[in-house]
Amino acid sequence: MIFINHDYFVGPDFVLKGEKEQIDLKPYNLKAWFYGHWHNNFVFKQNGVYVVCSNAPNKGGIDNSAAQFVVVDIDKQGIKNIKPIYTNLRDHVQLVRPMGNQSLNADQTLPILVNAYDSERQIQGVDLTVYAHETGNRISSISLKASGDWTWQANVPFQKQNHKGQYDALITIRYENGEQTLKKETFSLAPAEHDKIKLQWSTSVNGNIWKTSPLVVGDKLFIATMDDGIGTNHAIKALDRRSGKVLWSLPTINSIKHKLRFSDGILLATDVETNVYAIDANTGKILWTKKPSAPSLPTFVSGAALDNGIYYTGLGKRMSAIDIHTGKPLWEGVEPSGGEATPAELSVVGQVLLAGYNWNALCAYDIHTGKLLWKRQEDGLRFRSGGVTAQKDYIYTTGLNGIFKIDLKTGEISQKSIKTDDFKVMTAPKISENLLVMPTSTNGIKAYDLQTLEEKWHFPTGEALVYSSAYSSPDNHKLVGTVESAVIEVKDKLVFGASDGYVYVLNKAGKLLSKFNLGSPIFSDITVDGDLIYVADFAGNVSCFKL
Repeated sequence: MIFINHDYFVGPDFVLKGEKEQIDLKPYNLKAWFYGHWHNNFVFKQNGVYVVCSNAPNKGGIDNSAAQFVVVDIDKQGIKNIKPIYTNLRDHVQLVRPMGNQSLNADQTLPILVNAYDSERQIQGVDLTVYAHETGNRISSISLKASGDWTWQANVPFQKQNHKGQYDALITIRYENGEQTLKKETFSLAPAEHDKIKLQWSTSVNGNIWKTSPLVVGDKLFIATMDDGIGTNHAIKALDRRSGKVLWSLPTINSIKHKLRFSDGILLATDVETNVYAIDANTGKILWTKKPSAPSLPTFVSGAALDNGIYYTGLGKRMSAIDIHTGKPLWEGVEPSGGEATPAELSVVGQVLLAGYNWNALCAYDIHTGKLLWKRQEDGLRFRSGGVTAQKDYIYTTGLNGIFKIDLKTGEISQKSIKTDDFKVMTAPKISENLLVMPTSTNGIKAYDLQTLEEKWHFPTGEALVYSSAYSSPDNHKLVGTVESAVIEVKDKLVFGASDGYVYVLNKAGKLLSKFNLGSPIFSDITVDGDLIYVADFAGNVSCFKL
């Protein structure tokens, strides 16, 4: 039996209860319960039954889940496979590697990476042939190997033909229905004068990456993957910071979709079921876990906070402040309850913990007791997609289409500006000198005067490859230039990833300095480490670039 319903209203025992009668579905060979009411992507298994929620295929989810539908394979034993399909992509092909100034491997092979996706046709294989650009002579051919659901890669035997380093790559996409797509791209292995960004390494981690930023600690880089399908590819991984080599991998109970935290040799994470993991960062061994009695809704897709050895995670009845060394909660369970899941990051500012409840409120708590200090719901503030940015005694945040300056102590709104832009993106404003820079759902990024909140400049981005911002949709026949990634400042430049697959580098006047295409949406924040930046894309690739 497979139960399909608008909502998931049965308990973990799968007993339907009426006023006088009840039915236990398990003896009827119940294998799965499918629903969609929550507009998110969430799969778990309870008592041998798959419980599957999928967001709508034509719009971003309430919690910024990707627009998708699921394909379910069924055999006589039940559910064989569950696979999400991201919509509105047709013949999407992007040669990511090689990039300009690309070095050959020690064995004189050239690293190749292609991101390819089609929403309607399953890709059977990807082939690549390299030609000399000037002569057209064929140099090498190879079949690429799949790494996840977007990425294909290989090392192709290669010998440079000339000092200019100009080559043509013919990419052949073979679909299971017998159709093919050809795409030709020209690349150069010679350093370009205007291109100051150089790829150091790129690693595919075999799982999608949502809002989990690369976390660099010492000689390691930590990342976490998600799997909104059958659940075989969610894990926490440690990579060598210098080479990208995977050092260890720890499978998790369910997907980790937001940031990891680190302190005193302990790596901390929370998955969508609110399972908390404390891990020895050197070995990948679990030190302690904290688990709920059963999965529940809404899911936890927020970024947890860490301050002075205390890990703040969960929302509402599942919010807790945990001693990272013992795993014991100092307090847990707070008001309010209810609301929808939110990708808004929890933040500790002084003695205050700030947390958002989507479709509910922005709340402030005493970090020592969990006591609710204040909450704000008006003027769109109850729509919590992004976090907060603190400056002195105030916090800056967005809600729906408004920008707000709020007194941290009292919760009073000291300044607000309602715009025509939609700010339902999973990041907080960036304060850079006298500017407040804010990503948008449909119009790239905009910069506002920090004092007046009046618009100073606008930088548009391209159409989102995958729709994620709540209710953003191609059905409106308008540009959906979504930016979910935070804007960061590097060497007096503004850097961010976008849902069109590009990493952008701007000056502070909003003018484009450079960009490069990774061929997959970038939802997570870029990490800076000296003159290096680390980028994680939705396809599951972690890349290191030197600025």
